[in-house]
Amino acid sequence: MAKVTLSFKGRLISIHHLGEQPATIGRDPDCEIHIDSLAVALRHAIITAHPDGYGIAALDAEHPVILNNEAVEQAALHHGDLIRIGKHTLSFADATQEVAAKPVLPQESVPQRDSGARLAYVQVQSGPELGRVFVLHGESTRLTPVGAEHLIVTRREQGYFLACDDPGVMLNINRWPAEPGTEIPLGEATLIEADDLRYQFFCTDHTAR
Repeated sequence: MAKVTLSFKGRLISIHHLGEQPATIGRDPDCEIHIDSLAVALRHAIITAHPDGYGIAALDAEHPVILNNEAVEQAALHHGDLIRIGKHTLSFADATQEVAAKPVLPQESVPQRDSGARLAYVQVQSGPELGRVFVLHGESTRLTPVGAEHLIVTRREQGYFLACDDPGVMLNINRWPAEPGTEIPLGEATLIEADDLRYQFFCTDHTAR
């Protein structure tokens, strides 16, 4: 299933699941993905489904669509793409396009939780600990055990968010530079790059056995 996550300056606004019907993005309240901002055209862009995936097209020549830092009139969408519409960001995720399958957690890594509880974790994607899975416990977790003591993941009612307390770290989210000092919403299979370290975030329903 594909979805886009709408955020503004690192703050999660909404999540929209995509199907076979086109999804229009714009300031018009009738748009499937409504963005209430004067920086956004009434009908700014449209996401459409194709046999081999999804694509996006601009609908207003005076309001550009920025895909991964480049203005586009139309383009195919790939898992991890970031779309800038005005001052808002849409993160595109498509489970069918994930490069790596979701890791299987070792049983000793699974905390004992109530049936149906959501379980979040990161998997190391680089370095000597490649493949290691680290489960996120509590409301706030610093990723020190996997070599990223400057990264903090916080759990809130709206979801999970990432912050970096070292301004010297070069932080990219889904290969998009993160704005320093902001919290970034984390979606399923979000790729996190901090200098030469790389991780992937997962969040799933897991029943302890």
